[in-house]
Amino acid sequence: MHDRAYIYWHLLEIDPDIAKEMICSEKPAFKFTEHDELDVDTIDDMINNMTNVSACYFKKDKDMINEEDMVVDKEAIKEKEEEEKKEGKKEKKSKKEKKKKKKRKKKK
Repeated sequence: MHDRAYIYWHLLEIDPDIAKEMICSEKPAFKFTEHDELDVDTIDDMINNMTNVSACYFKKDKDMINEEDMVVDKEAIKEKEEEEKKEGKKEKKSKKEKKKKKKRKKKK
């Protein structure tokens, strides 16, 4: 509760109109579900994002933000994918080299 009050206070300082819109907007309904089972991915996400409101609603962090509201750095994603591809190629090469070395040792 303290954290929420601090956030609202900070919003009021920065932009009262946004604060009013956020505070007075429709909130998602809270539903107490004692016997619901959560999948492992959701539980891991909740643990990693324990300080986020998504954990309170038993949802993944990414499910709390509409996709059109997300800010995505497409270049960073592309670079990461390229790095992963390079690492995958390096792993394949190293596996092939290990196999060749084993064959050479067996021949000797």
